[in-house]
Amino acid sequence: MARPRQVSDAQIEEAARAAFLEHGPSVSLARIAERLGISAPALLKRVGSKDELLLAAMAPDGAAPFDALLRDGPVAARAVDAQLVEILVAMTAFLRETMPRLLTLRAGGTPVPAMLGEARGPAPVRRDLAAWLRRAERAGLARVPDPAAMADLLVGVVEARCVMEHLMARRRRGDRRWAERTVRALWGGIDPE
Repeated sequence: MARPRQVSDAQIEEAARAAFLEHGPSVSLARIAERLGISAPALLKRVGSKDELLLAAMAPDGAAPFDALLRDGPVAARAVDAQLVEILVAMTAFLRETMPRLLTLRAGGTPVPAMLGEARGPAPVRRDLAAWLRRAERAGLARVPDPAAMADLLVGVVEARCVMEHLMARRRRGDRRWAERTVRALWGGIDPE
């Protein structure tokens, strides 16, 4: 009869994620195993290889919290700019957690397509937001001459905020206020007319 597992797969991924985020992709399997209270050979037997563990621990989680907002909207009964604020706040929360993982994977040499797997990445987010903006334009809810460019701008400012927070090791506060200011600035545009 096989001995029952003392450490779950979820515990391994959680300990590995913490170690990779703290020490980078070069952290040793021995250090991760130590966090788990098991030997490095036992960990290696469970995970296959360090590269497999890196990808399993750091790959973005599945659905983003703003998927439903993009899929179901825009809602005609609500102001489009208020809906965009909600999308940016949800996107910031998602990318705040996801961006450090992606940066760690990339630093470990993982190619972008492999790291995203079935999860959402920057390209699908931009595509889905552009489609949302096109629907708003078609419904007469907003004037969006170039939905793809506007999606790039909106996603880009969220990505920049999250990357800088990670690099500076300092989380900014006031996501809703920041999102409101960002949408207001883009909503008005730079054309004085």
